[in-house]
Amino acid sequence: GMAALAGALARAHAEALAAPLRPDPPLAPALASAQALLPSGGHLVLASALDAPGPDFEAALSALAERVSVSLILVSDAFERAAPPGLYPFATADGRRGTGRVGRVPPAGDDRLGRWARLGIEGVRIDVEGGPDSFAPLMERLDGLL
Repeated sequence: GMAALAGALARAHAEALAAPLRPDPPLAPALASAQALLPSGGHLVLASALDAPGPDFEAALSALAERVSVSLILVSDAFERAAPPGLYPFATADGRRGTGRVGRVPPAGDDRLGRWARLGIEGVRIDVEGGPDSFAPLMERLDGLL
């Protein structure tokens, strides 16, 4: 059930943190595999921050959602949603370094869940700063969809 899902997510996260830094693989090929493997009417749970889903992601997700039920766990970070104004040093995976300025203008709202809902894809947003106790009600809500 949900405990197994949470455990699998925690293990995958720990493995990702321990692995060497590399670009995120595109999600479209994984969605195509899921479409081939899942029976019609099946269910797929996709957990991701969707930072870099890759090309053809939306088309692959839409095609998959026509055949199976899809639930999205959107992983979100407070800094990404509304970073405090200031200067922030950064380093990219390709070795570039610099400083970026975040202004006082709040970022545009994140409507990704709304966009996916219009395609028939249910989802919940997990705010990582809330910690595991804040995830439980969201997982229960998602469990009710399955």
